[in-house]
Amino acid sequence: MNDFEMFLDEVFQEVPVLEGSLDEDGFEGLYRDGRIYIEKNLDTMKKKELLVEEYCHHKTSVGDIINYADFESRKQESAARRMALEKLVPLDRLIECAFSGSIGKYECAEFLDVTPETLEAAIKHYSSTIGQVYLHNGCILRFNEYSVTVLNTGLH
Repeated sequence: MNDFEMFLDEVFQEVPVLEGSLDEDGFEGLYRDGRIYIEKNLDTMKKKELLVEEYCHHKTSVGDIINYADFESRKQESAARRMALEKLVPLDRLIECAFSGSIGKYECAEFLDVTPETLEAAIKHYSSTIGQVYLHNGCILRFNEYSVTVLNTGLH
Protein backbone atom coordinates (compact mmCIF):
# COMPACT_ATOMS: atom_id res chain seq x y z
CA MET A 1 0.00 0.00 0.00
CA ASN A 2 1.50 3.36 -1.02
CA ASP A 3 1.33 6.61 1.01
CA PHE A 4 -1.64 7.89 -0.98
CA GLU A 5 -3.67 4.75 -0.27
CA MET A 6 -2.76 4.87 3.44
CA PHE A 7 -3.85 8.51 3.72
CA LEU A 8 -6.97 7.73 1.69
CA ASP A 9 -7.95 4.93 4.11
CA GLU A 10 -7.38 7.26 7.07
CA VAL A 11 -9.28 10.21 5.60
CA PHE A 12 -12.15 8.13 4.21
CA GLN A 13 -13.04 7.12 7.79
CA GLU A 14 -14.15 10.71 8.32
CA VAL A 15 -14.99 12.30 4.98
CA PRO A 16 -15.90 10.93 1.51
CA VAL A 17 -13.19 11.25 -1.12
CA LEU A 18 -14.12 11.29 -4.80
CA GLU A 19 -11.64 11.05 -7.66
CA GLY A 20 -12.77 12.38 -11.01
CA SER A 21 -12.30 15.11 -13.58
CA LEU A 22 -12.43 18.54 -11.99
CA ASP A 23 -13.62 21.10 -14.46
CA GLU A 24 -13.57 23.94 -11.95
CA ASP A 25 -11.16 26.64 -13.11
CA GLY A 26 -8.14 24.37 -13.04
CA PHE A 27 -8.48 23.14 -9.46
CA GLU A 28 -6.77 19.82 -8.81
CA GLY A 29 -8.37 19.32 -5.42
CA LEU A 30 -11.36 20.77 -3.58
CA TYR A 31 -13.13 20.40 -0.28
CA ARG A 32 -16.79 21.24 -0.74
CA ASP A 33 -20.06 20.25 0.90
CA GLY A 34 -18.41 17.75 3.24
CA ARG A 35 -16.55 15.93 0.45
CA ILE A 36 -13.03 15.93 -0.90
CA TYR A 37 -12.62 15.97 -4.68
CA ILE A 38 -9.29 15.01 -6.27
CA GLU A 39 -8.37 15.20 -9.95
CA LYS A 40 -8.02 11.60 -11.11
CA ASN A 41 -5.33 12.23 -13.77
CA LEU A 42 -2.54 13.15 -11.34
CA ASP A 43 0.34 11.00 -10.13
CA THR A 44 -0.08 9.41 -6.70
CA MET A 45 2.40 11.75 -4.98
CA LYS A 46 0.45 14.82 -6.09
CA LYS A 47 -2.86 13.14 -5.19
CA LYS A 48 -1.51 12.40 -1.72
CA GLU A 49 -0.44 16.01 -1.20
CA LEU A 50 -3.81 17.33 -2.40
CA LEU A 51 -5.73 14.80 -0.31
CA VAL A 52 -3.89 15.83 2.85
CA GLU A 53 -4.38 19.54 2.16
CA GLU A 54 -8.08 19.15 1.38
CA TYR A 55 -8.49 17.02 4.52
CA CYS A 56 -6.88 19.84 6.50
CA HIS A 57 -9.47 22.18 4.97
CA HIS A 58 -12.12 19.78 6.27
CA LYS A 59 -10.57 20.12 9.73
CA THR A 60 -9.96 23.89 9.74
CA SER A 61 -12.00 25.80 7.13
CA VAL A 62 -15.48 27.26 7.35
CA GLY A 63 -17.56 28.30 4.35
CA ASP A 64 -16.50 28.92 0.77
CA ILE A 65 -12.89 30.14 0.74
CA ILE A 66 -12.21 29.98 -3.01
CA ASN A 67 -12.13 33.81 -3.28
CA TYR A 68 -8.47 34.44 -2.41
CA ALA A 69 -8.99 38.19 -2.63
CA ASP A 70 -10.83 37.88 0.69
CA PHE A 71 -8.55 38.13 3.76
CA GLU A 72 -10.47 35.48 5.72
CA SER A 73 -10.22 33.06 2.80
CA ARG A 74 -6.46 33.56 2.56
CA LYS A 75 -6.16 33.09 6.33
CA GLN A 76 -8.06 29.79 6.24
CA GLU A 77 -6.11 28.61 3.19
CA SER A 78 -2.85 29.36 4.97
CA ALA A 79 -3.91 27.51 8.14
CA ALA A 80 -4.88 24.39 6.18
CA ARG A 81 -1.66 24.54 4.16
CA ARG A 82 0.51 24.77 7.30
CA MET A 83 -1.30 21.82 8.86
CA ALA A 84 -0.88 19.80 5.65
CA LEU A 85 2.86 20.56 5.48
CA GLU A 86 3.31 19.32 9.04
CA LYS A 87 1.40 16.13 8.21
CA LEU A 88 3.23 15.52 4.92
CA VAL A 89 6.70 16.40 6.25
CA PRO A 90 6.75 15.78 10.02
CA LEU A 91 9.87 16.66 11.97
CA ASP A 92 10.57 12.99 12.79
CA ARG A 93 10.69 12.16 9.07
CA LEU A 94 13.04 15.10 8.46
CA ILE A 95 15.36 13.60 11.09
CA GLU A 96 15.17 10.22 9.33
CA CYS A 97 15.98 11.99 6.07
CA ALA A 98 19.03 13.67 7.62
CA PHE A 99 20.30 10.38 9.05
CA SER A 100 19.75 8.62 5.72
CA GLY A 101 22.42 10.82 4.18
CA SER A 102 19.98 12.46 1.79
CA ILE A 103 21.13 15.91 0.79
CA GLY A 104 19.69 18.44 -1.58
CA LYS A 105 16.14 19.23 -2.47
CA TYR A 106 15.46 16.39 -4.89
CA GLU A 107 17.09 13.64 -2.85
CA CYS A 108 15.28 14.71 0.34
CA ALA A 109 11.96 15.09 -1.47
CA GLU A 110 12.33 11.60 -2.93
CA PHE A 111 13.18 10.14 0.50
CA LEU A 112 10.11 11.83 2.02
CA ASP A 113 7.85 10.99 -0.96
CA VAL A 114 6.78 14.58 -1.54
CA THR A 115 7.35 17.01 -4.36
CA PRO A 116 10.40 19.27 -4.10
CA GLU A 117 8.02 22.26 -3.87
CA THR A 118 6.26 20.73 -0.85
CA LEU A 119 9.59 19.99 0.84
CA GLU A 120 10.74 23.56 0.26
CA ALA A 121 7.45 24.95 1.63
CA ALA A 122 7.71 22.70 4.71
CA ILE A 123 11.29 23.78 5.43
CA LYS A 124 10.30 27.46 5.09
CA HIS A 125 7.28 26.86 7.33
CA TYR A 126 9.34 25.23 10.07
CA SER A 127 12.09 27.85 9.81
CA SER A 128 9.62 30.70 10.15
CA THR A 129 7.56 29.16 12.98
CA ILE A 130 10.13 27.39 15.16
CA GLY A 131 13.39 29.02 14.04
CA GLN A 132 16.51 28.04 12.12
CA VAL A 133 17.70 25.77 14.95
CA TYR A 134 15.28 23.65 16.98
CA LEU A 135 15.48 20.86 19.57
CA HIS A 136 13.13 17.96 18.73
CA ASN A 137 13.16 14.55 20.45
CA GLY A 138 16.73 15.02 21.63
CA CYS A 139 18.00 16.10 18.21
CA ILE A 140 19.21 19.60 17.48
CA LEU A 141 17.90 20.41 14.00
CA ARG A 142 19.25 23.11 11.72
CA PHE A 143 17.02 23.96 8.79
CA ASN A 144 18.84 24.51 5.53
CA GLU A 145 17.33 25.86 2.36
CA TYR A 146 16.14 22.43 1.15
CA SER A 147 16.90 19.99 3.95
CA VAL A 148 17.62 19.63 7.62
CA THR A 149 20.87 18.82 9.41
CA VAL A 150 21.03 17.10 12.79
CA LEU A 151 23.81 18.87 14.68
CA ASN A 152 24.21 16.33 17.51
CA THR A 153 24.47 13.14 15.46
CA GLY A 154 26.12 11.18 18.27
CA LEU A 155 22.93 11.27 20.37
CA HIS A 156 20.59 9.47 18.01
